Amino acid sequence: MKNCEMLKEVCGWLCVLTLVLTFGVQANAAVIDPAEVSYTLDPSYPPYSGRPDDSGDDLANGYINGVVDALDLDNADWVEFIDGGAGITFDLGGVYDLESVKVGVFLAPGWGLPSPGSMDISYSLDNVSYTTPVNLTGFQADPAPYAAVTAINEFSIAGNTAQYVKVFLHPQAAGNWFQIGEFEFAQVPEPASMLLLGTGLLAIRRRK
Repeated sequence: MKNCEMLKEVCGWLCVLTLVLTFGVQANAAVIDPAEVSYTLDPSYPPYSGRPDDSGDDLANGYINGVVDALDLDNADWVEFIDGGAGITFDLGGVYDLESVKVGVFLAPGWGLPSPGSMDISYSLDNVSYTTPVNLTGFQADPAPYAAVTAINEFSIAGNTAQYVKVFLHPQAAGNWFQIGEFEFAQVPEPASMLLLGTGLLAIRRRK
């Protein structure tokens, strides 16, 4: 009888451990607060004067789908680049173990606004020494001519720890324009969150 009770206890603890390992990594996988994120634009690639970065934070203000109307060409939240690409350096406001980045893009190829061709990305702790840039591809394909969509492109950047992230968006072809709405960075789950989850599960187990 005692062995049976012990076996039940062991099984119970194994279930708790499984839950912690399974769901703990999902706990608090959080978007980095856009209020903490700032950026500078490479002056060699200024935005188009007709759709500039009006507020200085249009590319990191928390509106991944745009502000007024995601499919409105005159939406003040869209920033358009027309001269060979776009270079942006982000300051995340602190050091993070990064998980992913989302890039909101307005696609309207019939109006001369295809998706970017690719994006170089590199990382730094001090805004001086950067990792070797990695080229990311896989932006959403352009819709049919004269269709217009908002594309949220998500890229894994797991395994990188940084406060500063430098990106360069390449056009699909020379002379192509493109329009960007937002960059949204996410960090990996915090160990403290996983510990709290595990503690809560253990407390539930003990009450039983």
